[in-house]
Formats: sequence, C-alpha cells, structure tokens
Amino acid sequence: MADKTNTTGNVGPLLNEMGALVTEDTEKAELLNAFFVSTAGSCPEEPRTTEAPEEVGTMEESVLVDEDWVKDQLSNLDIHKSMNPDGMHPWVLRELAEVIARPLFIIFAKS
Repeated sequence: MADKTNTTGNVGPLLNEMGALVTEDTEKAELLNAFFVSTAGSCPEEPRTTEAPEEVGTMEESVLVDEDWVKDQLSNLDIHKSMNPDGMHPWVLRELAEVIARPLFIIFAKS
C-alpha cells in the first residue's frame, strides 16, 4: 500500500525563458511555480450580476410534491451515509420523518 502513495518518478529537464536547460529540482520547481502563477489569473471571469436567474420550464413541467412523498423520502434515507453539510445526520431525519414531513412540505410548497 505504501508504494501507491510514494512516487519515484522525476520531472524531466525543462527549458527556461532564456531557452537554457534546467535540470536541478529546485530550479525546476521555481520554473513550474512561475509558470502556474503567471497562468492562474489568465482566465477571464464572467461578470457577476445580482439579478435573479431566469425561470426555466413551466408549472406543468414542475414536480408535484405532497406531504406523503416527503415522508417517504425521509423514511427511506440511508442511515449509513454521512451527515449533511448542515450537520444533520440522516438517522435523525429518518427517525423524525413523521414529525417533520409536514413542515418541510410547507417550506417546499412556498419556495
């Protein structure tokens, strides 16, 4: 297993800006670093807007959700999965499915 984490390959010789061959590891590292630093900001960013995104689709295409569907989804959560980004474990959501299905449905319906 240890052989999978350690690499023995080396970076071959590189040419610097002057066309000279660079063979020393530290010089190659500095050359690669300078290259990546110079190209890191070269991608133009798209202008950011504060406008709301356009609505996509129609009401007929939207998914119809009811309280029973929410309860079924919560009841079928895999309790062996890790916690959500909000820190809520699937086991808790599954155990509380009967209690929280209605409030979650209301939140979903109003959004």
